[in-house]
Amino acid sequence: MTQYSVTSDLIYTMTNVDGGVGVGGILEKKYINVSDKIILSVSGKPEFKHIVDYGKTRSILPAMINSHAHLELNQLKSPIKLPEIENNYHRHFDQWLQNLIQFRKSSTYNSIKAIAEARKYFLDNKGTGAIVDIVPFGVDFGGKNIGDDILWLRFPEVIAWDSKTVKQKIKQINKLPKENFDGLSPHAPQTVSGEVLEFLVGCGVTISMHLAESADEIQLLQTRDGKLLNMMRRFDENYDPSKVLVGRRAMDYLKLLSRAPRALVVHGNYLDETEIQFLAKHNQTMAIVYTPRSHDYFGFREFPLKRLLDAGVRVFLGTDSKASTPDLNLTNEINHAIKIHPQIPLETFLQMTTTLPATFLNLTKDYGTIESGKIAAFSLIKLPK
Repeated sequence: MTQYSVTSDLIYTMTNVDGGVGVGGILEKKYINVSDKIILSVSGKPEFKHIVDYGKTRSILPAMINSHAHLELNQLKSPIKLPEIENNYHRHFDQWLQNLIQFRKSSTYNSIKAIAEARKYFLDNKGTGAIVDIVPFGVDFGGKNIGDDILWLRFPEVIAWDSKTVKQKIKQINKLPKENFDGLSPHAPQTVSGEVLEFLVGCGVTISMHLAESADEIQLLQTRDGKLLNMMRRFDENYDPSKVLVGRRAMDYLKLLSRAPRALVVHGNYLDETEIQFLAKHNQTMAIVYTPRSHDYFGFREFPLKRLLDAGVRVFLGTDSKASTPDLNLTNEINHAIKIHPQIPLETFLQMTTTLPATFLNLTKDYGTIESGKIAAFSLIKLPK
């Protein structure tokens, strides 16, 4: 039996005094007492002789939840570069997407190896409790645990826009063993037909979808024209947006997604005010996932974080992929977001990676807070003062 007490000068248990979940529970020099990987208590004195003391070097948080990642791109050593348009990617989002697709078709790309390497990264760099991972469709990557205390939530990515592929994909989804996935991820409006999306939201699982990510996407929805249309026709000369797209606004997709048990709207950079209000109205079953460093890599317009939070929208944090961010470290996302949004309290960002996604994804049995009965999975992070 392994027993120890762990402490630091600052512990964020993410529990309120009354037992509720929130930004409270900020403790100074307390002890988390652990027996066989389960938290027994949080107390003023250690219960065990073996003490791990992080002092002032690190604060202790509950293990964090990464709400959006693409581990299959972990082989990339750095974000995809287009030197001629560096720092101006948002105006050439179609070119970046095309380069990403070319990488996936190259001999270098090996999703199984990439995910194995990413899993090792998370085992070697403790602090992540769960990962919502968008995985290639139809590949069995093994069980949903990484080590003893990291949940790997697998969301197969669905891409199907032409009638033949749509029928095949629906048949394939129906045959997917339930134990092989934890949600489904229709990729984006331009790559998933309305018929497939209708089917997916009726499957009874959590949905994760890229939506309102770029101005090019909004243009395609509104005008059925633009750079994304040209890109899609380079892959499929018969691509017909009128047969693929649902409506003319992101709102049309939000209404569809609201019919799923839960929906993660990834990015949402270009949502308008009525769409933000819609998400706020449905905040028990819908949430935005913000990927700060990836967002700034592209140079998209300022992310409307304060507007979303003021409206009552649930917002979580994710790392996205190494195609647009240098690593999969969620602490780096928090520190970057704090610099970009200094008006947002630190505790709010901590909520976005602990209590809020844990509650939304039904993971509160083990994750989200530091309290008796939960697994002893912690983040040890150095936060800005």
